[in-house]
Amino acid sequence: DGTFSCTIDGGTETITDGKHTDTVNDGSGGSTTISGKISHIQLSNGKLIWKGQSLNSTSVTATGGTIQIEESMNNELKNLTINGNVNVKGPGKSEFPIAQEIIISGGNVILSEFSISPVKPTVFVRGGNVLMESVGYEYSYNESGALYAILQTGGELTFKSCDFYCWKDLSLSYYPKNIVQTEGGTCNLNKDVGTLDAGGFNVTKSGTLKITGGTFGKTFSGLVSFPFHVSEGGSLIIDDGVFLGSVSVENGELTINGGTFYGLQSKNGKVTINGGNFNAINRSLNGQNINKPVIIEGGSLMITGGEFTATEYESVS
Repeated sequence: DGTFSCTIDGGTETITDGKHTDTVNDGSGGSTTISGKISHIQLSNGKLIWKGQSLNSTSVTATGGTIQIEESMNNELKNLTINGNVNVKGPGKSEFPIAQEIIISGGNVILSEFSISPVKPTVFVRGGNVLMESVGYEYSYNESGALYAILQTGGELTFKSCDFYCWKDLSLSYYPKNIVQTEGGTCNLNKDVGTLDAGGFNVTKSGTLKITGGTFGKTFSGLVSFPFHVSEGGSLIIDDGVFLGSVSVENGELTINGGTFYGLQSKNGKVTINGGNFNAINRSLNGQNINKPVIIEGGSLMITGGEFTATEYESVS
């Protein structure tokens, strides 16, 4: 028994098991059969199709081509490393992931039709231009202590038609605090983003989050208090959208050009409001109940436009 590795550089290769059997020279003029697990696959070009099971000890490195995983039940790869123009398609949004870790460092990458774990960080975006389409959380059997499911430290990350929602019989404690933590690069959300309800987004360090549309902050069990949090130098730019939970800024930068907001709170941040509709929500601050559309504690606030409403018919400056 041993381990095998292989390289795919064109054409289509279908693998139905995580094991391989080969016939080799036994050194005395005869032959012998050896078998073992496939430990690594290098995909440079072409198409890799996974069928069957027993892949959890196999790693894939892809610099080009297409990966199609047709069944993911008990069938997740050990890790998937991508640096190139690669299209990865799973069996569909289900309760099973396709890899224990997905690491992307470059290229134009499409990740579609699969689930990721909500109990630990699974996807690491370090570079490249990444589109996540029709991706969501797998069913969780354990409460999650993770701060995020996806860590972005570089590149560009865009979501389309995703379903990061709570499974009906689970509470938010089974999911990470944030779907994405952006520490570098740019994360993009728009009206085609899908459902992003189980957790929020944290933008920090040199990261940037750009929002051009969508509705955020509501779950089956109520409101996520802070669906968007900006801290430690992060930057959030909002052009449009509906924000049902408060947007929180702490030592970061927020620019709002439009949208509808229910609560905006900044502590030592830099906030610029050029437009939008701002509605008050009841909050407790330092033991006091406050009903204001915008709360600023230190930092700076510049307002050049927008409409601010404290109650249904009361306007405040």
